[in-house]
Amino acid sequence: MRVVLAGSAVQLPGVGKESGRYNLALGYLGAYAKYHVDSLDLSLVELPVSLDRPEFPEDSVERILAGDPEIIGISSYTWDVDAFLAILPELRRRAPGVPIVLGGPTATFDAPQIMASVPEIDIAVRGEGEETLVELIRGGVRRPEGVGGLVYRAGGGIMETEPRGPIEEMASLRSPYLAGLIEPPRNNLMIECSRGCLFRCKYCAWKNFLGGVRYSAPETLRGELRWAMERGYSHAFILDSAINFETERLKGLAGLLRDTVPEGAMRFSYFLSHLHVNDEQIRALSGIAPHEIYVGLESVREQALRTVGRPKLDKVKFERVLDQISVMGPATVSIILGIPGDTLDGFKETVDYLVELAHRGGKRRIAHVRVFWMIITPGSSLAGQKAELGIVTASRGVPYLLESATFSRDDMRSAIEFLAVHPARSLFLWDDADPAGQFPGLVSLAPGDGQGDAGEGGPDLSAMRMSMEELARVLPMVRPGLRSGSGWEVLEVRAREGWPLIRMARGDERLDIQVRHGGQGVPALVSTGRYALSWMAAERGLRPSDEGAVTKLLRAFAREIRRREGGA
Repeated sequence: MRVVLAGSAVQLPGVGKESGRYNLALGYLGAYAKYHVDSLDLSLVELPVSLDRPEFPEDSVERILAGDPEIIGISSYTWDVDAFLAILPELRRRAPGVPIVLGGPTATFDAPQIMASVPEIDIAVRGEGEETLVELIRGGVRRPEGVGGLVYRAGGGIMETEPRGPIEEMASLRSPYLAGLIEPPRNNLMIECSRGCLFRCKYCAWKNFLGGVRYSAPETLRGELRWAMERGYSHAFILDSAINFETERLKGLAGLLRDTVPEGAMRFSYFLSHLHVNDEQIRALSGIAPHEIYVGLESVREQALRTVGRPKLDKVKFERVLDQISVMGPATVSIILGIPGDTLDGFKETVDYLVELAHRGGKRRIAHVRVFWMIITPGSSLAGQKAELGIVTASRGVPYLLESATFSRDDMRSAIEFLAVHPARSLFLWDDADPAGQFPGLVSLAPGDGQGDAGEGGPDLSAMRMSMEELARVLPMVRPGLRSGSGWEVLEVRAREGWPLIRMARGDERLDIQVRHGGQGVPALVSTGRYALSWMAAERGLRPSDEGAVTKLLRAFAREIRRREGGA
């Protein structure tokens, strides 16, 4: 059986291949199918897509059909649904007898409506797709009435089978890494530790479908970490809605990481619920080497939090948690622009509160504030309250909120302008689509080309790329052959992903130091007024054995930068 699974990989501006996005869902589907179906000829096709333009490259249909598939599976969500719908007529024309199966959140929450208007889709899979895909491959694609969790065509109409519940035992899943289906970019390894969430946020659709939290099998996590270390990965994202919903589970995970990963070999980024933090969890977290710790705040306004189903903010507890975790590693706090129930003044209050808190008393509590643009996701409670809350969303691509009863379109524009000209704008990160596409004439928030301001509209929120000439101005002594007092020598200075990289060597050890402007989404080990310095194990060679010496080296570079950065 020849099966092609197609999905998208979101392309973010200013992000190179070393940190690129990839489609982990395709990997899980493929790994499960390969394990359970003999003689399966499987192809995974990732199609690049931008949040600004939901369009695939011209050769997308050719790439999907290159494997001469007998079944075409498509995994889709809000950012790519329009792109997939645009290529389906040509896909059907060129493969008239091949069943096209739609899966992912698009199918889970909108299957009947989409199938009623898109005749090219034969079957839609609702919910987690691993088990369903295997049953379809084994013959269910021709007899869908016997497969749970489907919407399908029959007799000129659209039929549904009984819903399929979430996969209860995560141990039954198969790792796409260990199965040899995916080898992620060097700086973007994702480790799925759980599925589901305890929160009931009204902007999230999965709470209506996936139930509680289910945890990955320890032996799978251990195998993936060993796989990653063998290949030289030094950083991984822990994929949890929050790492600390259960204290005992957190302690077990921390122990697994400690026992599997040698000290200093890897660092981890993870999401933390400040509502669940206690002293026992803090002790457990101290055993996980952090790269970045994400904490969701969303808003300080009670009405905004109530609208999205979040409890009132306890500032004392929130600030205590930030004090505790900021000594472990860089803390990034997330907020949402455009929450129904929030206002322009409320959003400004949230921003200014975090700016003041970030350095209150001379302590660096917050490395970055990540600003998310409110998305009204299909299947969410807010999607069902659009008329009630006066919500208007983008008509194409990601359904970003453009206005609501409490947040007018003009107020949305003003909020974005407020971010763009804020004195502390280097603290803010923006990874969503460029709002200038929905608010004509607005200053662009997309990363620039490294040449300065974003133009007449004002400064760019995302700091620009950094030229090699700028590095030479702030670190003129860093050139091949330079040797530090601790024995590190500069091998080369070059650009990687648009940013200067300094490759160092000490005996057999190798070390890459990256210098960026502040506010680029990469946690800094050492920061100056304008610059952020981070280190990573080099692509080849042994890792540094003494992390303390590396920190001293970066601090020495930072001292030199501070002497010159005013004129940079």
